[in-house]
Amino acid sequence: MTTTEELRPDIARAWETLSDRTFLKRSVATLHEHLQEGETVTQLASASHGADGGTGLLVLTGRRLLFHRRSRSSAQFFEVPWTSGSSVAWTSGWVVGSVTVTSGGTQWTFTAMHKTDGERFATTLRTHTFSEPEAVAPPWYAAAPPVEHEPEPATGAADDDVIGRLERLGALYERGILDEAEFATAKADLLRRLSGGTTPS
Repeated sequence: MTTTEELRPDIARAWETLSDRTFLKRSVATLHEHLQEGETVTQLASASHGADGGTGLLVLTGRRLLFHRRSRSSAQFFEVPWTSGSSVAWTSGWVVGSVTVTSGGTQWTFTAMHKTDGERFATTLRTHTFSEPEAVAPPWYAAAPPVEHEPEPATGAADDDVIGRLERLGALYERGILDEAEFATAKADLLRRLSGGTTPS
């Protein structure tokens, strides 16, 4: 892996435009697993993010801005919130540069981007409309637990119910319907129920 024949057509088109594909084969091969139904990849760029400087894919779709990194030892995937007031800045060196996205007072900086890919990505992102329709939630999504409710003792069949809800919650997170913060909050709430109202350490 990775040849364009093995990739989904929209991902393959974006992959073919990259000037720098170093250390990205694992990321691009598993990217489709993190996309929502009907979500189309518009553009890709190689980038580093985080304290360890791991290289991954900065992904622009018709709905979201994402970062995805997959290596032998670790995986990272998150969505960068984008609102009408969000901004993007491109800083370039001789060969590489960085993109900084500011949204809701928070900044996300992606570094070590190939100059050609980074400039193209930043230019596209500035005018991107994210107009692709959202995915229709699966029928069982309505049965997902509310984030806030009174803790209930969980015993016997109730334990099984909470465990089932945890599994459904994990599926929502994997599909990208819940972001990391929503997933963590709802998971902690369910674990409190499973432990009889006390948050496990």
